[in-house]
Amino acid sequence: MKTMGWFLAMCMMGPVVIAQDNTEEVNTGQDLTKPLSRFDIRYQYQHTTGDLETNLMTLRLDAPFKLESGWQVSTRFDLPLVRNDFASLDNPNGDYESGAGDLLTQLFLISPPQGRFAYALGAQLIWPTASQDQMGTGKYQLAPSVAGVYYPEGWSKGSFVGLLLRDYFDYAGDDDRADIHEMLIQPLFNYNLPDRWFLGMMPDIRVNWEQDNQWFVPFNVTLGKLLNKSTVMSMEFNTPIVNDYDRYDWQIEFRIGFFF
Repeated sequence: MKTMGWFLAMCMMGPVVIAQDNTEEVNTGQDLTKPLSRFDIRYQYQHTTGDLETNLMTLRLDAPFKLESGWQVSTRFDLPLVRNDFASLDNPNGDYESGAGDLLTQLFLISPPQGRFAYALGAQLIWPTASQDQMGTGKYQLAPSVAGVYYPEGWSKGSFVGLLLRDYFDYAGDDDRADIHEMLIQPLFNYNLPDRWFLGMMPDIRVNWEQDNQWFVPFNVTLGKLLNKSTVMSMEFNTPIVNDYDRYDWQIEFRIGFFF
């Protein structure tokens, strides 16, 4: 019921915020087709069925560069630091343990703006660098990705809607670990509010092809603020609406990002 209340509140707020129009376009770093050179520190707390907990600190570096044709190449590197109490061969008693997670690298090729549209295509590569079994998958993963963004007329400048699709699958790694093949479907909504605040809804919807095509659909909301031209802060909350396969009960993430 609380989740439905959040959803109805956001729907009611929609016409109000969309009626506003900022004269200045502000890049808060939410639009993947307008990448910024940045360094993020992200802390995520995740609660899972069985009263299990994960604390995840991610150090993220984004480094885009422009091509002469007007296209852009955007690169990303994520180094996760994990503390959780999941049982595994490395942690049979389910004690709290800390260590490194799986390294993530990403490359996107981004088109020049096409009127009110922009699109990007690329891939993520995830490396099994976790220091203990319960902190990673033990698999090399590849995720071909495609995204499209649209900037609606009449919305505040820099606001957008869009869609991101990824297909994760493992191609090498530990044969004793579970195989991976799942689709990410991520609707994108970001609205720039006055005074450099922004509101976003970008749920990380998953279809697990390895588990009878089961779905995971979370409610998601992000609220953030660009503190100055080089610093952004945000808070993101997720909780499942459809939870056919158990990813988490709820999670919250706090982020501070530095543009350079």
